[in-house]
Amino acid sequence: MDSIASKANLSRRDAAAAVDAFLDSVTETLKSGDSITFTGFGKFSTSQRAAREGVNPRNPSQKVHIPAATVPKFSAGTERPDYVAAARSLRREADRLDESQREFRGELEKSRRALRRIAAST
Repeated sequence: MDSIASKANLSRRDAAAAVDAFLDSVTETLKSGDSITFTGFGKFSTSQRAAREGVNPRNPSQKVHIPAATVPKFSAGTERPDYVAAARSLRREADRLDESQREFRGELEKSRRALRRIAAST
C-alpha cells in the first residue's frame, strides 16, 4: 500500500480506499456477468467450470462431487509480457507459502497430539 500511496501522492488511508474501491468494482462487474478490459494490462472475466468428481484429501479413496461454478479469470494483455512473468512469479511464491503453511499445520498438529499425550499421562 505504501508504494501505491507514494506513486499516486496519496495518504496510505486514501490509497487503501482507492484499491478497495477498485477491487469492489471489479467484483461487482464480474458478479453481474460482465468483463473488464484494461488495454495493455489484461482482461478480467468469468468462466464456467463444469461439475466434476474430486478426491477427498483427508480420505483419498473417497470420491466427492464438486459442483459446477462460475469462477473469475484473468487474461494478460499482449503489450505487457512482464506482467505475465510477475504473475507467474507471484503464483509460485504463493504455492511455496501454501506448502509452508501445510507443513506448519502438520507440525502444529503433531505438537498438539504430543501435549495431549503428556497431559493424559499425568
